[in-house]
Amino acid sequence: ATDIEIMKGYMGFKGIVGHEFVGVVETAPASHAHLVGKRVVGDINLCCWDAASCGTCAVGGARARNHCPKRTVLGILNKDGTYCER
Repeated sequence: ATDIEIMKGYMGFKGIVGHEFVGVVETAPASHAHLVGKRVVGDINLCCWDAASCGTCAVGGARARNHCPKRTVLGILNKDGTYCER
């Protein structure tokens, strides 16, 4: 329902919608080889991780991911989402 609202103009988003997604891990480093073939989901929040200039990201953790003033959100806020055509 959120993607429908976004396409109607919610948050003024322009771009590719798709803020929820799943995928199957095809390759991974040896330390994460147990994930190959597994279904996974990702986080839609993308913070800047610039600890030198962003006090929120300097603190780190979930606070940075969800509250960074420079963050983007896949398919909702300043970042194309995951929908595509094959």
